[in-house]
Amino acid sequence: MQNSEKTELPFLAGVNGTGEPVFESLEVELLPDSPRHARIMKSPLLTRNIAAGDTIKLINPDTAEYELVSRSGNLCVRVFAKDDLSKLEQTLTSEIEKLGGSLDRQTERAFGL
Repeated sequence: MQNSEKTELPFLAGVNGTGEPVFESLEVELLPDSPRHARIMKSPLLTRNIAAGDTIKLINPDTAEYELVSRSGNLCVRVFAKDDLSKLEQTLTSEIEKLGGSLDRQTERAFGL
């Protein structure tokens, strides 16, 4: 079995106020035994309908076109707030870790489990 390669790819996260697409860069693991397939490494903050461990087929990475091949069974929980989230993040992360989950992404006003 070959070593897998990790890279970042753009994913469509939505559109801004003027209708322009907004992209989120996510780390994926290219699967050496399945050409044009990749595994999502960490759950996104903005991109919907995918979570860590999901497998996708690369249709056109330049235009952020992918097809979901299989779900990992992981659930992506995203939390956004106007105020500091540190206490809530610590509490939720502790509880999620008891279930085998992890904190995948964190900013000052958002985090994803």
